[in-house]
Amino acid sequence: MSTLFEVLSDLPESLRESALARECADEPEIRAELREMLGLSRSSPNTPDQFGPWKVVDVVGHGGMGAVYRVERNAGDYVQIAALKRIRVGLDTQAARQRFMRERQILARLRHENIASLVDGGLEGDTPWFAMELVDGQRIDHWCDARKVDIRKRVVLFLQVLGAVAEAHRSLIIHRDLKPGNVLVDDKGHVKLLDFGVAKLIEDEAEHTKTHDRVFTPEFASPEQLNNEPVGTASDIYQLGMLLYDLLAGRNAYGVTSGTSLLTQLTALEQNPQRLPRAVEMGGDSVARARGTAIGQLIAQVSGDLNAIVTHAIARNPRDRYPSADAFADDLRAWLDGRPVKVREPTLTYRASRFIKRNRWGVGAAALLVVAIAGGVAATLWQAKQARRAQAIAEVARDAARSNEQITAAVEEAFQQMLTHALMNDGGHGITVRQMIDQSLARLRPDSKDPLDSKLILLLDIAESFIATSHAEEAERIVNQVDPVIDRLNAMQPRLGVKRDGIRARILSDKSDPRALKYFARIRQRIQTLEQPLEEGLFEDYRQIANYEIVVLNKFGLLQQGEARARELFERTRDRYGLDNTRTLEVARTYTYSLMRVNKNDEAMRIRAFSNAYIQKHKMQNTALEMTVQNQLGGLLKYDKARQAEAEAAFKRSLQIASVPRFDPLGTNRVSMRFALADLYQTQGRNADFDAQMKLVETAIPKLYEEQALTWRHWCVRMAKHAWLGGDAEKARAYAQRGLDYDLPVETYDIASLEAGLRLTLARSLAATDAVTARAEVAKALALVKPYPFLHDAAELYGNATEALALAGDRAGAAAMAEKARAGIRADRYLGEWMTQRVNAQIALAQR
Repeated sequence: MSTLFEVLSDLPESLRESALARECADEPEIRAELREMLGLSRSSPNTPDQFGPWKVVDVVGHGGMGAVYRVERNAGDYVQIAALKRIRVGLDTQAARQRFMRERQILARLRHENIASLVDGGLEGDTPWFAMELVDGQRIDHWCDARKVDIRKRVVLFLQVLGAVAEAHRSLIIHRDLKPGNVLVDDKGHVKLLDFGVAKLIEDEAEHTKTHDRVFTPEFASPEQLNNEPVGTASDIYQLGMLLYDLLAGRNAYGVTSGTSLLTQLTALEQNPQRLPRAVEMGGDSVARARGTAIGQLIAQVSGDLNAIVTHAIARNPRDRYPSADAFADDLRAWLDGRPVKVREPTLTYRASRFIKRNRWGVGAAALLVVAIAGGVAATLWQAKQARRAQAIAEVARDAARSNEQITAAVEEAFQQMLTHALMNDGGHGITVRQMIDQSLARLRPDSKDPLDSKLILLLDIAESFIATSHAEEAERIVNQVDPVIDRLNAMQPRLGVKRDGIRARILSDKSDPRALKYFARIRQRIQTLEQPLEEGLFEDYRQIANYEIVVLNKFGLLQQGEARARELFERTRDRYGLDNTRTLEVARTYTYSLMRVNKNDEAMRIRAFSNAYIQKHKMQNTALEMTVQNQLGGLLKYDKARQAEAEAAFKRSLQIASVPRFDPLGTNRVSMRFALADLYQTQGRNADFDAQMKLVETAIPKLYEEQALTWRHWCVRMAKHAWLGGDAEKARAYAQRGLDYDLPVETYDIASLEAGLRLTLARSLAATDAVTARAEVAKALALVKPYPFLHDAAELYGNATEALALAGDRAGAAAMAEKARAGIRADRYLGEWMTQRVNAQIALAQR
């Protein structure tokens, strides 16, 4: 009730009744009590006229657990105005009284120009009250928007908030509910921090063990508050970061609002907060106008240092945030002064660009002076060269910011043109998205020499959207039409060519067309010719394309090339962003799988350990990331007899996380993990456990959203293998034939390997009764994998071929396959005891 009351109190009065009805639809008693507490009930008691010497003038509102009144005290020679707060009727419980008295105690010890101070206190009957400084102002975000306050002035205003919180922290007080509604600004631009009703005294050790006092505002609450963990000053730093983010971008960093459920918000926190420039871009012109500027200029202002500052303040892990409000303020003052901020890497280039920004006129004059006295000493010339180099760096940074601003403005212009043209046609009711695109293509200038051609940029984005929604033919049509223009502009704007070639590569790879690899190679060659390090946007485009290229290389069976590309991409990303970065983490997961595919398990274990350390540091347990990392651990250990218990625990942990629908909406992760458990149980001879997992998979497959035929094949190959190991050749044959009946085009390495496994099981089951067919099936299986230069399971595949040919009486063929199986054992040092014994037994058949 306390949490609901807090949230409902912050809503406009016109919305409270409907929100109350929605939240308490099934709890009429709670609804009635909350209506009375909120003043929505006609039976609410009348407001008292007097509190001690204070006469009630008006009701100001309802804040947290208390009602707030405008009061005055006439002392004869002067009249004093104040805001008086008392516990609301219906909330005067023992816990509420303690909390109310705690707020009064906190205000009594706080003295700061930006904190509303305590004036008086007492009892009205048994109900405590206190009077405090009356602040006649607006909440900080409304105050700024109403006056179209620019970004710099908003930061200056926010520094007053930081000063107030820093004083509270020095007084050992944590506010715990920092939000726009608790920060008021008067007409003179003076800030006052209010409402310490849920504040916490750090020295009160008993507070560290309390879990029931969880009143907070969800969209500004820190992760530790949402997870019901102990909070410290770092929680206030997080809330301050969220408050600044809202002042700058006009929206929440995770897209949540007062109506977002707690579960949804917890899910959102598992993702990265939206970067400030992107949030501003989504807000559009209305956000820019409220800040007295254009959208492109606003994006440029919140990029770079300011984005880094806010991101640091709202880090998920409390240890990764600013250590104090003063440190937060120091970086903001550095930004205002054009000095380097502490959260950015202090490279020479960065420090030089900050110096130029602060001293651009002085540096320019110095450069001219140096040129004028070219006959000066060598040291002076060297210094001039360094100054010019620093100035060039700064100019490049400014050009990049200007380019980003122009791109954003150009895309916005193109989108507005498309919508305007659509709305002119029957109000937009009779026009499709495809028609809008066609009209835009028709207006594309064939002779365009502008690298920021708005329609061109927007059309490439639309083409990518078509690919993501399985409409590759539409994406290809767009790319074909913009090709000539991009070819002319590629030298001036290389990002256009990279983006275009990446789209072509994806279109071809989705068709299993190996020509996709040529486009990936062309992108790499283009990147190598450009000046390093790459501009941020271009590097991110390249990183995403390279990540996809690794998937495609594995798809075509080029596993060693995929591992090499994954290693290169991991090192590039690590060198650019460092290890403690989500982009590096994303590439690390791909790299781990690539290493596993080429049987480099030791290196894969090392990279997986880095991912696991990231999970521990940033408290990302019970997330999709942990699901992936646990699954990787199980895969690395499942054939290590000494660590199979650890592998089983990892698979089960991964399966437990995948059981949460949002982590596995399609159901495919749960199925693949059950397959992994079944494989493990098979090596251990735990037949009942194997059967249980395979039964669960059999039930789940018809409910999958995609790839049912492929998954049935996986199920059949395991069931056929299990039947063969159990000595039931007829059942093995039936399962193998059933798997082959699911007709799938052999377009990828994995499908080829899977079908080869089915055909080899079929061959073994037929060898005793139909040797000719058995030998033919072996030949078909070997033909399927022949195009692939590297087989990650070569020992098992050739061992099965050896067994089938030996049983079919082909001694020469069995001997040849036995040599390949031996080579497979030597190449795969992680094969495991169980599989090694199996393959050696198959080799022995060829020697009889």
